[in-house]
Amino acid sequence: MIIRKTIFTLMLLFISSVALADLRIASFNIQHLGWDNGKNFTALARVVSQYDFVAIQELMNQEGIDRLKSELENKTGESWSTIYSHRIGRSTYQEKYAFLWRDSQVDYLDGAVVYLDDRDIFAREPFSARFRSASGIEFAIGNIHVLYGNSMSDREPEINALASYWQWMSDTYGGDSNLMLAGDFNLRPGHGAFNALKQHAKPCLLYTSPS
Repeated sequence: MIIRKTIFTLMLLFISSVALADLRIASFNIQHLGWDNGKNFTALARVVSQYDFVAIQELMNQEGIDRLKSELENKTGESWSTIYSHRIGRSTYQEKYAFLWRDSQVDYLDGAVVYLDDRDIFAREPFSARFRSASGIEFAIGNIHVLYGNSMSDREPEINALASYWQWMSDTYGGDSNLMLAGDFNLRPGHGAFNALKQHAKPCLLYTSPS
């Protein structure tokens, strides 16, 4: 998988042992997608069109994802689909998670759900769903935007909890051979807070500048 930094902030992708070699997958924090902040949607679509399946963080409203989808369809001449969560967040600042995919390459199967965080560890609970590639490989993927906070100590509890979230995904979607976790982790993949998660998954390298 080849992913490059552009006008997005590029994020980590954790994957289990399976390799979806037939799909080009990416994860982007498209800062405040949907707010009137001068985004060039033609440029956004040019980047996203290089992939078949994209996990998106910081979707602010339906208009933002609808406009990006429309730009993609105009550029590629293909049909694209999307699914997104409700607005999530502890404070007045809230955002949505989204998945966006090329219909010729991916089908949505089921299981779209926001994680029930009964211990209230996550400021923005992860969102996940299950899909099938055109070659018939089923996979489940979670989407997370870890709290940045004021210091490393604000981020570490959520990172530490990702191992439990991974186990929940395995229980929910039936095994961990086809699981992925994408998102804005706000922490380098080499940090010790990821050690528990790395017992189940490995990072597909992908780190850019801190956000």
